[in-house]
Amino acid sequence: MAFAPAGGRCLPAVAARRQPRNPRCPQLGGRPASGCYDTCVLAFLAAALLALSSLTGAGTSPALGGASGVPNMRGWTVFTRAAGPQHLTAPLPARRQNRTQNNLRLLRWLADHGSAQGAYGLGVAYDQGRGVPQSYARAAHWYHIAAQRGWAKAQLSLAVMYQLGQGVARSNAQAVKWYRRAAKQGLADAQASLAALYAAGEGVAKNIPAAKRWYRRAARHGSADAQLNLAELEIGPPPGRDYRDAAHWLRRLARGGNALAQRWLGDLYAAGHGVPRNPRHAYLWYWLAGRQSKTAAARARELGRRLSTAQRRAARREARAIMAPRKEARKP
Repeated sequence: MAFAPAGGRCLPAVAARRQPRNPRCPQLGGRPASGCYDTCVLAFLAAALLALSSLTGAGTSPALGGASGVPNMRGWTVFTRAAGPQHLTAPLPARRQNRTQNNLRLLRWLADHGSAQGAYGLGVAYDQGRGVPQSYARAAHWYHIAAQRGWAKAQLSLAVMYQLGQGVARSNAQAVKWYRRAAKQGLADAQASLAALYAAGEGVAKNIPAAKRWYRRAARHGSADAQLNLAELEIGPPPGRDYRDAAHWLRRLARGGNALAQRWLGDLYAAGHGVPRNPRHAYLWYWLAGRQSKTAAARARELGRRLSTAQRRAARREARAIMAPRKEARKP
């Protein structure tokens, strides 16, 4: 692979060119460029690693609109030791635009040379209109290339585009196909989305056990939505109802401040489903959920009439103790 100075920077040459035996490199002040090749190679590799490292940190698919799934284009700046002074003296907007275009050229070069990450990065750029005109069709094209090369986040983004009909013909069957591929690589968002399609019977035959299985995998990866949806299936209509498993996931969410999980957990304690029947614990969770839910507040008042003043005070003290770590964590 040949490298050649281009516009004050060392960029990869698309076609190999013959170099003079001892060229004078303008980036090194006209001195013999015997070490310029190694400098350019190291600079290019460092730039590629910097650009791709921002992609690997993404957690949510850009097509889903998740902020964590948005790579930071400003972090893809091509840093080279040979950068000319004209880059530093240019106006700030022009410098940013120049960096973005350099980053896009870098990603396109990587994609053309078999990089799944480079193709995914171009998909993100077209998906969000960063440095290029926004185009769902072009985004789907590059996501498809990256997905075929096995990049899990591209598979997830492509599945979402098929499900929403963005840039491609809407197809839940294709969405299931790509969700499944991404889910098998451990992406919690893909696992939860695949579970939802199994539960609804969209793009695949309705299969509640399969939905629970994929929700459970996503829940173990920390997906709060998957934990709540799994609990809802477990306390839903039979067969396969499992109150104990539902209580397990609801307790985790309730301690994290989820009002719906707190109310449902209060229902389980009030009825004795999956947990020992305990009106005081039911009141505790209703009282916590009542700060965000009128339904839970009404149930707390109703249940509170059956408890003594001492029991209500004890339940509230315990509830404040449960929520105390969350309040401390929110402090700056």
